[in-house]
Amino acid sequence: MHWIWRKTESEIKERDVQIQYLSTKIKEDSSLVNTLNMQMVINGDLKLRLKYIRRHLGQEGGVDHRTVELLLQQGNLWDLQAQEWWTLYRYWVDRLRNFLVEKLRT
Repeated sequence: MHWIWRKTESEIKERDVQIQYLSTKIKEDSSLVNTLNMQMVINGDLKLRLKYIRRHLGQEGGVDHRTVELLLQQGNLWDLQAQEWWTLYRYWVDRLRNFLVEKLRT
């Protein structure tokens, strides 16, 4: 999941550069106003997405195994709601962390 975080941060930086460039060129070509506005809207959406990802990655807490079992039985994981997906993500990360800790102990 961290790759999504990094990719989104990268997209925001690229759009910031585009916005800065368009802001300087808009004086020469007023037809760039719509393009600039579109870039600003997209960049705002990306910042909201990044905030959402950070908030959910920072959440901790036990995972209800009964809930996880029910989610895994649904078949197509792509049909899950965002909150359900995050529940499974935290479960998988928890399992991986426990596995690695156990491996380091032996």
